[in-house]
Amino acid sequence: MNKRSLLQTKTNIWALALIFLTSLACEMQPSANTAAASTEATETPNPEVPVVDSAQAQQSRGLDPQSNLRLSEFDFSSAFPGLYELIKGDAALLGEVSAYAQQVENKENLSSEADLMSLFQIREQTIVPNLSPTFENLDLEPSSEKWEVYTDELSRLGIAITGAEGIVTGLTVSPVLQEEVKNLGSQAFQHYLAFIYADAKTLSGEYPFSNMSPYKEMIVRGEQLQKLQPNAYFEKVEKRFDEALQYFTDIHLVNDPTARQKTVLVGAANTEMYPFATETETAAEFAKDGSGSQYQELVSKILSNTSEISTRPENIYVVVIEWATSEDMARNRVHTYLRKGTDIPHYLQIRRGDGTDQFAVSYRFYESADKADEALEKIKVDYPDAQLVMCSVKGEKLYQLGI
Repeated sequence: MNKRSLLQTKTNIWALALIFLTSLACEMQPSANTAAASTEATETPNPEVPVVDSAQAQQSRGLDPQSNLRLSEFDFSSAFPGLYELIKGDAALLGEVSAYAQQVENKENLSSEADLMSLFQIREQTIVPNLSPTFENLDLEPSSEKWEVYTDELSRLGIAITGAEGIVTGLTVSPVLQEEVKNLGSQAFQHYLAFIYADAKTLSGEYPFSNMSPYKEMIVRGEQLQKLQPNAYFEKVEKRFDEALQYFTDIHLVNDPTARQKTVLVGAANTEMYPFATETETAAEFAKDGSGSQYQELVSKILSNTSEISTRPENIYVVVIEWATSEDMARNRVHTYLRKGTDIPHYLQIRRGDGTDQFAVSYRFYESADKADEALEKIKVDYPDAQLVMCSVKGEKLYQLGI
């Protein structure tokens, strides 16, 4: 091959190489039309492709692909058909409940006590209060098929129906995700949840004190939270703990001579069965069980020497430890005594001889003067300023006789 032919061959090769590279570059660089189409596809959703809202995107952030798949596949209407039919007309409520249900159902995404607490706070602060009015307005029979459906679906969400006299009164919380709580929660967290679930049981029924077992549970769990200090949970239940301890101990016998029986009532000097009727079997068990509670001796003392009046007392004798000018002050004083294990469980509003209404923080009260004298002498050993006040009873009012 001569030099001219060789040069022509090389020129042809370079020309072919340049054409090939130019073509390749054009294929890799999208045209303006292609870029515009891509932008349009991004901005205009395809109706056949599910749209994930920002809340779901935020919820799925950081999850493994399989978890993301489970989140996107969750269908509230299929998982909770009864609740869906009930609330589908309220878009905001449906969104709240379905988002919460999604998190409960995808429990494998919960990895800490903080996750659980956050979820339960949503239940208590948003779901229960916002969903309750829907159930309060239902004409729902406890034995109906719908009641069973709602009860089952709500229980899977850690929610229970409350009722009285066959009427729905609202919703409260119930145990859920128990395995996760056991595996992820601290001891204090578990006591806290046991406390609020026991408290929830006190909200149903015509007679709130007919079964004192929930109050006993609240006392035991609250006491454990006190012992595990510092923790973030006792403060959340402290008020109800004091109330549970008060209801458990602020009892008195009401003697009905005509029926030859005695009933036990909670609070002040009440004589009406409704809604104050209670039982002492739970307290008797608590006083003897092996819980080691610091309040066992307190309860035992009250059971062995309980305040007592008749169904229609004319006069009663009140053993007064101190006076308070407001109900809140009297209640707080009783709580202070009870926490110390001192059996001073009562406070009663009395119209004093000077015409003022005050609250007596009381050790005991009786219709019998002899029993009252014995109680006064007993308590004076520790509280020498204790006094005996005789009161006339007019309906639910007490009036001090004398000054």
